[in-house]
Amino acid sequence: MRQTGHPMAGTAADQGRSLAPLLLPLLLLAALITGLVFAPSAGVSARVPGQAPVQLESGRVLDLTDSLSSSQATGLEKSSRALSSKSGLDLWIVLVDTFENPSDAQRWADTVATNNGLGPKQYLLAIATEGRSFFLSAPANGPVSDDRLTQIEQDQIKPKLTQNDFAGAAQAAIDGLGGTGGGGGGGWILLLILVIAAVAIVLFFVTRRRRAGTARSDAPQQRPLAELEREAGSALIAADDAVKTAEQELGFAIAQYGEEASTAFAGALEDARTSLAQAFTLKQKLTDDIPDTEQETRDWNIQIIELCTTSITALTNETAAFEELRKIETDAPALIQAVRTETDRAETGIAQAQAALAALNTRYAASALAPVADNVTQATERVSFARNALGLAEQKLAAEDRSAAAVAIHAAQEAASQVAVLTSAVTRHGEELAAASAQVAAQIADLEHDLAALRGLPEGSGRFAPIIDAAAQSVETARSDTDPIRALEKLGETDQALTQVLAEARGIQASAERQSSSLQATLVSAQSQLSAAEDYIVARRGAIGADARTALAEGGRSLVQARELAVSDPATALTHAQRADALARQSLALAQRDVGGFSGGDGGMFGGGTGGNSGGGLGGAILGGIILNSLFGGGGGGGFGGGGWGGSGGGRGSGGGRGSGGGGGGRGGNSSSGGRGRSGGGGGRF
Repeated sequence: MRQTGHPMAGTAADQGRSLAPLLLPLLLLAALITGLVFAPSAGVSARVPGQAPVQLESGRVLDLTDSLSSSQATGLEKSSRALSSKSGLDLWIVLVDTFENPSDAQRWADTVATNNGLGPKQYLLAIATEGRSFFLSAPANGPVSDDRLTQIEQDQIKPKLTQNDFAGAAQAAIDGLGGTGGGGGGGWILLLILVIAAVAIVLFFVTRRRRAGTARSDAPQQRPLAELEREAGSALIAADDAVKTAEQELGFAIAQYGEEASTAFAGALEDARTSLAQAFTLKQKLTDDIPDTEQETRDWNIQIIELCTTSITALTNETAAFEELRKIETDAPALIQAVRTETDRAETGIAQAQAALAALNTRYAASALAPVADNVTQATERVSFARNALGLAEQKLAAEDRSAAAVAIHAAQEAASQVAVLTSAVTRHGEELAAASAQVAAQIADLEHDLAALRGLPEGSGRFAPIIDAAAQSVETARSDTDPIRALEKLGETDQALTQVLAEARGIQASAERQSSSLQATLVSAQSQLSAAEDYIVARRGAIGADARTALAEGGRSLVQARELAVSDPATALTHAQRADALARQSLALAQRDVGGFSGGDGGMFGGGTGGNSGGGLGGAILGGIILNSLFGGGGGGGFGGGGWGGSGGGRGSGGGRGSGGGGGGRGGNSSSGGRGRSGGGGGRF
């Protein structure tokens, strides 16, 4: 690692570098929320030989060598500001005769950047025209990789310098950084970064605790079991949120940028899914009825934490995600209109869903409609939130705060997407209830046929009589039940009882026929329940804990196994289908319990509260997992309720981050937000 002479030294620097894969999303999130700070005009000053680290002036170009003409300096100033607008990256250009105190190009450039408080998305190109050396100073763990920076230096900047084309070298640096950024209109990756930031917080504390125990030979094994269980549950929730959001956002990316451009991200998502599935399997083993030893419980929780880390790493390592983030800032005005159109279109589905729900209420019991009972209300809140978010985005654009506008635009986009999920879930649930009703009728017919056959047997009035009478009563109860899912569950129990009788009275073949019939009914019930649970959790994921998610994941896995074995081994398939059905019901019940006890905090980024329709649909947005920082105790004020983007001051920096508080317009303040530094070689002589 090549570490500069900037503030982070010793242990603190080592820890910062070791946490870099986890904290990079947090640095990006901080840059998005606080915005970018820009300086005014260019400056061309008198020649000063042998220059110590300088104080940057008001512009982006500081030429102390008279190597640039006035028009060249002005052109570079404009190009630098265009870079900021398009990519979110800032570049300062400094030309001196030679570097002194220190004479090393890297140390000199980093000292200037540090002394002037450059932040995590701000770069500085230092050129010694007579000393024939240069360096592109970069923030530690910044958005542009070390390899890319070295490539820009060697392939784009240095060739110009060897020809004494100093203006061309500076423009090459601007072009190189601009090509690094790139960005597109969808803003599809932003919410994923918010989710990953949440995971980084979880994993930060996990890592810190492990580091604190490195003096012990096996620290995780010696930690309190309850602590491991809590961390494993938190990691599961965060990782599952990241994967679920990535699945939705990948669809947006493919639609807008094409499959080829999304290939790398799709691969990262698949890797994350694999790790998460393994973690859910371990969680299910911990919550099933089979007793576990303390060592098994400890080992499995540790593995869950590690698998969730792997799942998140697969997503955070995909650098294309960060490039896409910058595109939303470039296309923000067009996107606001596009998302507004999408919101209007999604809203038309609310009236249709309301009518469908009213019709379903005339046919089915309230218990049958519980998974979608409040979907219309939730969808209405998401529409309200989306419109308020778009209004806020327009305000931020007017204030030239494109990063904050991007956050608001994507929040609106996610809200509009959830409107479609909520309204379509009503229609889909109605279709599944109709299919379940048809299956109830078919199963009743099968059971009545078997009951008639059993009554004709000699044992029908003897030892089989109690079973036959109970089955007949179950059939009549199911016939009048207006909750077909519940009816299928009861009929399934009856079917199992009759299967035993048929196996004894009529032989194995009859039992196999009964298993096939029972399998079909159970598959219908399991699919209906899993779909209902999935829709419920996706649109309310901000409140859903690890247990409900685990049951849903395991239920889906069991359903796949049941379908795979349906023809070759119906008996085993039935066992898997019954497990899937039971887990689906458990998942939905746990999710409904979580939502019932949910309190979304005090408003977070967008201000306001979480109850009902307060804060312009904020409560529903938090429930839907759109506003994540509120779940981590994000401050009130600002946003829809208080006039700022969040926090209490409405400014774009506060103290030790990128800015020095107040309203922006210049470089960062105290550069304590991560330091300067790149690994490997860079810059050099020309």
